[in-house]
Parts: sequence; structure tokens; C-alpha cells
Amino acid sequence: WYFDTDQFVTLGAFYKDLDKPVEAVVNESGATVQQTYINAPKARLYGAEIEVKKYFEPLMETGWLATKRWLVGVNYTYSKSEVQVEAGDLVYPLAGGGASRRAIDYVKDGSALQGQSEHMANVQFGFEDDQAQSQATVLVTYVGDRISARGRPGQPDLIQSPGVMVDFTYRKTVTVRDRDLQLGLKARNLLGEDYEEFQELGTGKVYANQYDMGRSLSVSVSTKF
Repeated sequence: WYFDTDQFVTLGAFYKDLDKPVEAVVNESGATVQQTYINAPKARLYGAEIEVKKYFEPLMETGWLATKRWLVGVNYTYSKSEVQVEAGDLVYPLAGGGASRRAIDYVKDGSALQGQSEHMANVQFGFEDDQAQSQATVLVTYVGDRISARGRPGQPDLIQSPGVMVDFTYRKTVTVRDRDLQLGLKARNLLGEDYEEFQELGTGKVYANQYDMGRSLSVSVSTKF
């Protein structure tokens, strides 16, 4: 439903049958542990998505806020995925040197697709000012836990927890000697979210990969000739 210019509410649903989806797996060969890939037998993926984008007129008639039009955008996606493995299904992992292995040793029947989060959401808030030729946006992104790689046979899968990311962008156009210059500012990961990848078995948790992603700030100047 497009209820005004560049403003809308959308709803969607999807269903997919996947043949031989690619799955990242952990491979162990002697003392070497590395990530490689196999083709799972098949899988299905289904879900729904809603997206809303709405502009609001200036909040005040005079002053700094009088020329700013505000924007709110929300997107949410629910996805459910299931890998389907039967007793006779085979895979061809690197560890087998080209020989076939039972698929059930590498991929659990009914588990989620590797890399697929069940919940994803984005919230965007900001303003546009045509008179001042400026634009600012805060973007909040949430991604639920997902399988980053299949564990070695007999071990739990590796889980990645992306968490919540908050980014900020600002753009402004200024005129210098009859030339328009666009100034840009980007600040990412304002909450200082860390990268976490772990395995869980019962009540135990082992971190396979964990580090501080840090915050970043960049400034740019551009023009057109």
C-alpha cells in the first residue's frame, strides 16, 4: 500500500524448496582444522516480511526544526528453515578425500540452514532538510543467532550471535567557488558490539572465535565534474 510519495506499508510471504544447498562445515585433517563446504541434500525455507516507511512534516513552524522532514522506517523478517536429511543421503566432504560419507554425520535433520537467522529487523530514523541540503540517519539493525558453520562430526554446530548494531550517517552539501561539495560523516557500531562465535553442549559454552570489532568513524568530501 503506497499511501503517499515514497511512503508505504508492504507485506510479503515466501516459500522455497532448495536442492543441495551449500553449507559451511569445519573440517579436521590431522592437526589441521579448517572451514570448507559441502552440499546438504535439500532444505526448505519459508517466512514473512513487513516493511513500513513514513515521513513526518516539520515539528515546528519556526526555528531550526522548521525545515526538517522526519523519516521513520521499519523492516522485520521472520524466516524458518529446515535442512532435510534421510538415512540414505550422502555428502562428499574434504575429509573423505572425495569418498562419500553419511550426510547425517555432518548435517542434522530439521536443523536451520547454515547462515540463516530466524529474526532480522531494521529501524531507521532521521531527517531530510532540502533548504539546508542536509540529511542525517540513525540505523539500528538486529540479527538473531545463526549457525556460522557445521561442527565436526559428533560436535555441536558453531553459532554466531550478531546482536544489535547502531550506525549513524550525515550528509551535507555546501557550495565553494560555485562548486557543490558533499560532506559525509559515517559512524559505525556505536554500541561497540563484539563478534562472538561459539559452541554449546548442555550448559557449557566454548568460544571458538571472539574479538572486539571496535567502532569506526569516517569523513568524506566529494564533488562532481
